[in-house]
Amino acid sequence: MKVVSSPVGTSLKTTMTADPDGTITETDETNNAKDATVTISGTVCGGSPCIDLVASIVGTPIATPTPFPVVYTAIITNAGTTPLGDSPVWTARFSVIGLPLIGFTVIPPGPGVTCGPPLPDIVCTGTSPGGDAMELAPGASATFLVSGMDLTPSPGILQVKVEADATNAVGDLNTANNTAIAFTVTP
Repeated sequence: MKVVSSPVGTSLKTTMTADPDGTITETDETNNAKDATVTISGTVCGGSPCIDLVASIVGTPIATPTPFPVVYTAIITNAGTTPLGDSPVWTARFSVIGLPLIGFTVIPPGPGVTCGPPLPDIVCTGTSPGGDAMELAPGASATFLVSGMDLTPSPGILQVKVEADATNAVGDLNTANNTAIAFTVTP
């Protein structure tokens, strides 16, 4: 079951049934159904302004053989009801945790955004007042491409982290969803 949108506090119930048509002969047909109920929780914008940045990142799950290029897609979405412009200036910070990543780069989401040092982190910032790719309308997203080369010859876990509004400049409604980490296993 996929729920696209539901108000906080709503309870959703689903039933999963094995062999719903009874095509398999069993000694006990009474244990084929299981109910599950989930209550939607979260923080809701209660007024204006309301900005809620949500970070996510996915990428290469297993790096083999070594050396191996790794690629990630990081998305930061404004889930709030207020547009996010250039004031205040907010940043997206990218970090590598654990194993080293050679040639660590971040491609910005579009014009007017720069991504660069200070290393070991890469920080992206909108630079064009009145129109860059980090100005997010409600529901809009900025997509960053992260890449590098995993040269680790031994087993381990490479972690790439994205942090939306890393300097807390925006006054974000829910900072708990501002950070996401992608894991890559090196066998």
